[in-house]
Amino acid sequence: MMYFKMIQDNHVIEVSTVAVKVDEKYHMLFVCDIDHAQFIQSRDGNNLYHDSWLRSVKDVKRNYEEAEIATIDQNEYDELVALLDDGESVPIVEEIVEEPQVIAQEEPATVEEKPMSISEMRGKIKELEELVAKLTSVLGSTT
Repeated sequence: MMYFKMIQDNHVIEVSTVAVKVDEKYHMLFVCDIDHAQFIQSRDGNNLYHDSWLRSVKDVKRNYEEAEIATIDQNEYDELVALLDDGESVPIVEEIVEEPQVIAQEEPATVEEKPMSISEMRGKIKELEELVAKLTSVLGSTT
């Protein structure tokens, strides 16, 4: 199920789960999926809302309101229903998004390292093994 909020003048004026299209031949509204929707219908069924991302309504002879329509999750829908049913005004709060600060990093000095020889690697390994042995003995004596 999809959930929608309708926004006018920076206030949520309605929420709904009903997407509809008009069949002018029969003068009826049909519930449809969002890909075919021309309107979102109010919860009480009395109002239709249209946004530019919905299907065209240029030949539709129905009263409707233009509104910004956004999809929301069920939690937000439930919260907004409670507020709207209590008659509260629900202003849209703009989220303040701070621009990420780019910290200039100095380019690392390029040092051309020559590959280690096998004997240098063996020496480095021996040093590390000795260090591990010392740390192990220190840790073993503290426990």
